[in-house]
Amino acid sequence: GLQVYTGALLALTEVLFLDLVLCIPFRFIFGYAAFKLYRCADRGVAEAKLESSESAGALLLPYLYLQELKPLLAMGIGAAWAAHPFVLAMLLGSLRSRMSFFILAYSGVLSTFRWLELAASLGPKGFDATATTFALYFSMPAELQFEDGKLKFLSGERWRRALDLLLRLAFHSSIMLVALSVGK
Repeated sequence: GLQVYTGALLALTEVLFLDLVLCIPFRFIFGYAAFKLYRCADRGVAEAKLESSESAGALLLPYLYLQELKPLLAMGIGAAWAAHPFVLAMLLGSLRSRMSFFILAYSGVLSTFRWLELAASLGPKGFDATATTFALYFSMPAELQFEDGKLKFLSGERWRRALDLLLRLAFHSSIMLVALSVGK
């Protein structure tokens, strides 16, 4: 009889789950929080310059200490981004596909280098304009385009073309999975 092997489909499901449900939202949420924390030191120094009274200075004292510790803060957050794939792998336990470990490793590499771009201000113009823009740039595996310091969105025709390409990719991937699964 005809045998169908479902292992490839399960492995693909695991990879898609890791990337779309776990890694991208994880990087978005924690990228947003890390950006707010990292930029908190800049805001405190600006407020301290505006208000020179003793009471305002006492309230802003933690921000001033944070400014002094900003390089250590950047290194600590960067180390956390580099280590998060290992923590996720330990929490998830054994995974079915080796590609899943690649997705986790890729998430760590992407997060670390995007964080270094923020710390060194070397990203595209406008990527750090707001916490949401940075979190979106930080979480997406593909490089986002910025134009005149703003995030460039797809126009109607380009959006339809991208959707058409994604649907074709999904169709051909499905045929490949079925072809590889028959007869194992």
